Amino acid sequence: MNLDHVEGWTGSLQQLAEAIGRMRYDKLSELIDLLAADLERQAMLNREDNRQRLASVLMQTSVALIRSATAMQAAWEIDGRTLTHDGG
Repeated sequence: MNLDHVEGWTGSLQQLAEAIGRMRYDKLSELIDLLAADLERQAMLNREDNRQRLASVLMQTSVALIRSATAMQAAWEIDGRTLTHDGG
């Protein structure tokens, strides 16, 4: 089912984006990875339903998100080293 909102979230999408943006970078990386995995799952389902173009776009989006998650993990590693070695 495709919803036009996040179930259980009563705030705006802007507020949600800001709340997510305040997460620790390692947890944000994990969230992005989970979203990428879900989009990959959707891509597979669409491929099985012979919706090849949609499946392709969803898979491309998943790959892009995986790259973003990797970048966020790198940010966490930089930030973590700064906090432990440079005193924050």
